[in-house]
Amino acid sequence: MDAMGASKPEPHDLVVVYSSRWGKWDVQQYSQDQHEASSEAASVPAGGCGQIVFIRGYITLPWASAIGSKYNIDPEFFRQHMDFFSPSVHSHAYSFPSLASSSNHVFRVCVSTLLHRDLNFREPDLQSQRSDQPTGLREYKLRQLRNNATVCCGDSIVREFSTLCSSFSVVEQWISIHIARKDGGWAVIAWMDHGRPLEKSPPGPWTRHIDLRAVALPIIQYHPRMAFRTPKNRLDTEANFSAKVAQSTTVLPLQYDSLIALVELARLAPQDPLSMCIPLFAHAAFSEVQFLNVVESRIQTQINTLTEGVSTDAFETLQHFSNILSRHARQLKDSTFAFRKLVERYSPGRTGIPKSVLTPGLGMGRQQTSAPEMASSDGTQSPGNAFKPNDLLEDYEQLYTRCIELSNTCTHAISVAMHKATIMESSKVIQQSERLKKLTLLATLFIPLSLTSSLMGMNIDVLGQSSVGVWWFLVLLSYSSMAPPGVNCRKLTKIAASFPAIRACIFDMDGLLINSEDMITQSINHLLEKYGRPAFTRSIRAQLMGIPNSTNSDVFHDWAKLPISREKFAQESAEQMRLNFPNCTPRPGAEKLLLNLNRAHSASGETIKLALASSTKSHTYELKVSKPETKRLLDFFPSDRRVLGDDPRVRQGRGKPAPDIFLVALRSLNSAAHVGEKPILPSECLVFEDSVIGVEAARRAGMRVVWVPHPDIAIEYQATVKDEWLKSETTGS
Repeated sequence: MDAMGASKPEPHDLVVVYSSRWGKWDVQQYSQDQHEASSEAASVPAGGCGQIVFIRGYITLPWASAIGSKYNIDPEFFRQHMDFFSPSVHSHAYSFPSLASSSNHVFRVCVSTLLHRDLNFREPDLQSQRSDQPTGLREYKLRQLRNNATVCCGDSIVREFSTLCSSFSVVEQWISIHIARKDGGWAVIAWMDHGRPLEKSPPGPWTRHIDLRAVALPIIQYHPRMAFRTPKNRLDTEANFSAKVAQSTTVLPLQYDSLIALVELARLAPQDPLSMCIPLFAHAAFSEVQFLNVVESRIQTQINTLTEGVSTDAFETLQHFSNILSRHARQLKDSTFAFRKLVERYSPGRTGIPKSVLTPGLGMGRQQTSAPEMASSDGTQSPGNAFKPNDLLEDYEQLYTRCIELSNTCTHAISVAMHKATIMESSKVIQQSERLKKLTLLATLFIPLSLTSSLMGMNIDVLGQSSVGVWWFLVLLSYSSMAPPGVNCRKLTKIAASFPAIRACIFDMDGLLINSEDMITQSINHLLEKYGRPAFTRSIRAQLMGIPNSTNSDVFHDWAKLPISREKFAQESAEQMRLNFPNCTPRPGAEKLLLNLNRAHSASGETIKLALASSTKSHTYELKVSKPETKRLLDFFPSDRRVLGDDPRVRQGRGKPAPDIFLVALRSLNSAAHVGEKPILPSECLVFEDSVIGVEAARRAGMRVVWVPHPDIAIEYQATVKDEWLKSETTGS
């Protein structure tokens, strides 16, 4: 801690001491190498007068020892200010923060410095900056401030840093205050995090902002009649000239006597610790005003954008502001408590100073009958306008209230954004349902044509029968009768003849070959009954059937309104399905259909190839084929021609209605083809599906489809289909 950095640091006025002697301020400045000279100087003025000692930035162990022994400072003051030496709460055994009554002799205020950039961050870069800042601050405190090779005496310390928007960020630093008494006098110790310019101090997350030419906005203060006063300016004009980020608080100790005179506390401050500390609390309050003004404008900007729609970063931005405001609210609450204790302890009547000497007034001062504190610019006497502690206390309380109100505004805006996002999502679901409805209508009209052409393309004579069975005529007749009135069946037959012959059949599994959809319904109804909710309706089943993980969707939960969380329902439903899936059995006619197709040949004499393309996962598949008859049915599909939902060849997020699973199944068929055999084309494949999204996936793959809807879906869409056909017949289209 007491070692210096590897390179020689620039000269820096580390300690600045203001003492009042014979009605004038005596100012002593000590650089980082003069801790011995500081120890030898007189500690406090005699006669009950006081002084203020500014410590500007990081100090080493010799300096802490010299200042602590000279003014009899409680070591707790140093421990609390240098809490960054405890990298986690475990290091200080959860002792921070302590009881208020045990540490009310140490006061702290937070000063916020706004950094403004003309070169704005892009949106992705802004989100990256915000997410990386907590880690960057942690690394800064662990690897920079705790490393003697990187930190030097007088370097600035940063407590918090936040990126507010693409052009503004805020640096938060502390001023710790302790009032020490010794030899009949007193001294205000003001240890500031503000030392050397930030770009010359250990780097942190703010370094990139400085590299982008960020400038620190000055902390603007206004005091009544300040324009009519001409205090002496001792500040060297070159003191802050070389700094890229010139902070107002950095030069505050170098012209504190001017500030005291500017607010007409020059006569009171040498005798009253409260008056000596008031400008520090006022400076921090003015910095907080600027910070809250910027945050309020950015929150309002986010709220205004909600009228146009919820942006992708709206939630993150509002939550980011809410977290920052919560931290500032805690800091303001602590500062208000500290200032109230300071007022109670050093108010008139407790310090031994007559009330007539102390002049109340925060811009509302009264005329003084005593000697003038300073002359106005034209040599006349100016009325007293000293700060009134109670008014400054009210200012802090108002800042705290405003901070809480802004935080509540963020919370309300987040709620509005969430509701709006829910409405937008519901609108998308409605639109999707409309699209599915149209797709179903199209499928109902065109799938019979597809099946008819597919059957006509087969070599019926070689289906393993001595002659064509009468059921083939019934199949063709039934699908032909489903054609809309007015459609010429001869024309359909002519069109069908132009389709290529079927060489492969690809099957879905759930709800088509086995009754697993009924097992899912049985499992869900069991849980619905358990929690006092009505059973599945035909309408909701039609919306969910065939969609993976549909019982965890918004559509289901908005309908079910279960009294348990989604996570708990998902866990219980998975367990219930695990119990019911082993009871899956083949659908009627499924085994006979697969047996006949397995013996069938195409028009070119090739055997019809069979493949399975199901969204079910491997572990669920094994449960569903537990019964011997179910396993015998699925054995029609060789293992290398079964494509399941977790097949690595199907990319993540590309399940049905994307065509990938059917195209993978087709590749598996072509991979098993004999040498010299012509590859099967998508148009030569016939897909059997029970779900609407499965039909859409097959059509996207360029394959023909036979839709075998579940009875619930068929009944749900039957009336709509009839209406469309009647409309078509009426219009003649």
